[in-house]
Amino acid sequence: MIPATTPERLLEVAGELKERGCKGILISGGADGRGVVPLTKFARAIARLKKEMGLLMAVHTGIVTEELAAALAQANIDCAMLDIIGADETVHEVYSLDVSARAYYQSLVNVTKYGIPASPHIVIGLHWGRILGEKRAIDWAAEFPLASLVLVVIMPLPGTEMENVQIASVSEIADVIRYARERLPDTALLLGCARPAGKEREIIDRLAIEIGVDGIAYPEDGTVAFAREKGRTPRFSELCCSLIFLGPAAPHL
Repeated sequence: MIPATTPERLLEVAGELKERGCKGILISGGADGRGVVPLTKFARAIARLKKEMGLLMAVHTGIVTEELAAALAQANIDCAMLDIIGADETVHEVYSLDVSARAYYQSLVNVTKYGIPASPHIVIGLHWGRILGEKRAIDWAAEFPLASLVLVVIMPLPGTEMENVQIASVSEIADVIRYARERLPDTALLLGCARPAGKEREIIDRLAIEIGVDGIAYPEDGTVAFAREKGRTPRFSELCCSLIFLGPAAPHL
């Protein structure tokens, strides 16, 4: 990630990236004490990136207040990538926020109200490796017209409080993916880039194909060949997975 802590610096960074051939950028950042990424002050700069540079614009939002939704809609972003957490315990014990999980549901209400294409992300095993509120989060997502739904899997990163967590079993992970497919049969369902490496990643990728996901970010070696064996016709894109199904509904891959 390239730091751009002021609107002016954001415009400079985007201009440099545009000159290097970039077609779009992802705007992200740390959240404040309410779980909101403080993007409102950047809204005018983001609008200029769209209007003057023609860049695709994906934004990590955190919790979306109505004020932020209005600002991002005015900026004409292409996609809001917002985490959806379905358990109060996870919000309090993992994110250390003094809000209810319903704040994430309300985020979906707000982005929908302002017509922002939404690609919610649900982290499987977010509660210290356990499956807890994922299906509730999926149920919430199923109530809204989405650009896509992205599922990722918790990664025990060294140097973090989660480095030694025991993640959910492959069968539990597959159960969540299957539930999402059943609840959102007509929504693009994607397996995002964050998931464990190695043999587990290979197994998860193959199970996801069998369940019927529409896309996989950074597939493990052998995944594409496996998809072809299962009668799928893989297509490839350099875009962030949250952007590939924007616009007219695309057929399942």
